[in-house]
Amino acid sequence: MKFWLHLFAIAILLATFQPVHALHTESADDTAAVFDLIASCSDRFPDAGMVTLFDRISTEYRETGAAATEEEVLMHFRDASESTEYRAIHYDYNPRTAKIEFLDARVYRAEGKVMEPIDMASVIIRKAPADSIFWNFDMVICPVPRLDDGDALYYRIKRQGLNLAYLHEVSESDFQFIPPQEGYFMDTLYFQEDHPIVEKTYDII
Repeated sequence: MKFWLHLFAIAILLATFQPVHALHTESADDTAAVFDLIASCSDRFPDAGMVTLFDRISTEYRETGAAATEEEVLMHFRDASESTEYRAIHYDYNPRTAKIEFLDARVYRAEGKVMEPIDMASVIIRKAPADSIFWNFDMVICPVPRLDDGDALYYRIKRQGLNLAYLHEVSESDFQFIPPQEGYFMDTLYFQEDHPIVEKTYDII
């Protein structure tokens, strides 16, 4: 019942928020289609130095409340100075209750209209800096090469579990990405960023 209530709430949100869909690109492997997408959005948000062309999230829900989510993002840097905070892409997570991994990352070079894959072997995991309360989070980091004017950055991640902290000991056998309230699905979803977004979607399977 809780799942359906959350699904209903998301449906209302999606009905209220009507994204402007870009030219659909089925696969990041289609380099020509990616550059066509970039060109088709060139007149959108003309004053923006960086635009997210799409942020697509797909979640596979299970009856236990556990879920596996894949997210793929394509960002276009019209002004390379906007890319300074993307010298590395990183996500924090509690390794006892969640897992986040990079599945793919690529740079699409404006010069030459070529695609450069980012080696997944370069992805590292480090302890995240402690905040006011220390939950012993990990940080998964994907290095990004230097970006020039007009380049685009694509990446795809998979995440499971919840970024929360149990207040009691939880063994590996007790926890397999199942939330504390079994059957209760939850996720955090943002439809707003500090730069323009052409397309943002969230699908629940």
